[in-house]
Amino acid sequence: LATGFSALRPGGSVVETLIASASLPCASCGYPIVDTQLRWHPRIRVSGPLAELELGPVARNIAGARRAGDRLVGVA
Repeated sequence: LATGFSALRPGGSVVETLIASASLPCASCGYPIVDTQLRWHPRIRVSGPLAELELGPVARNIAGARRAGDRLVGVA
């Protein structure tokens, strides 16, 4: 991509192991399928690039962090 962002899901082997051990849902692109509260599992919520399918392309920058924060603050 010309934006400097990689199309690959971040997290490497840590995220791979988590996906396998908890049977976490992922889209065909490899990114997590999360709900509107950014919940990937009852005890796992995501932000940043892992929340990109829910938040859109801004998930990777400060605007995305704010959007994620707005959603996460209500569940804390």
